[in-house]
Amino acid sequence: MAAENGPPPPPPPPPLSPPKAEVDDSPLQKSMDKNKESLKVKLMLRRPINQLVAQGILPPLKTPQAFHEQRQKLERAKMGDLLKAKIQQRPDRQELVRQHILEDVGHVDPSLAERQRMLKKCKLADSLNDQLSHRPGPLELIKKNILHTEEPIERAVKEGHIEFKATCEGQKTKPQHPDHY
Repeated sequence: MAAENGPPPPPPPPPLSPPKAEVDDSPLQKSMDKNKESLKVKLMLRRPINQLVAQGILPPLKTPQAFHEQRQKLERAKMGDLLKAKIQQRPDRQELVRQHILEDVGHVDPSLAERQRMLKKCKLADSLNDQLSHRPGPLELIKKNILHTEEPIERAVKEGHIEFKATCEGQKTKPQHPDHY
């Protein structure tokens, strides 16, 4: 009973719980067969080596790697020289504005440039609609002997047997907004 007089023994450690992970113990053969089939299909669809060589993806089969690298460097340099020459021949901004390739925004604030473009478009649409509303119709052109058609119709129009209003006297239509074109 000498143990009763000493300090009490430490409590036993709590039991360790297994980690909370699931182990997949299913066979790998099924997924491996699937991967083999997928690889086989991809290899069948792969371009042939001579096509890859012709496209410059792979180096020619019997040439050293250094030769292929030098050839690629020369082709890139040639392309760079060609692009530099094209850029030097490029027309300046004023020429592109003159040919209506670029818009001349002038000294307009960038936040207003879009509104200016829409205003220009609306003015042009109004002008075209105005011109079209004053354009003579086919019967007016027949009466003025500008447009010719079958003889009986032409005679009836010229003698006044067919009544019509001149196009400019017709109904005025409101021009469409350019967003609707």
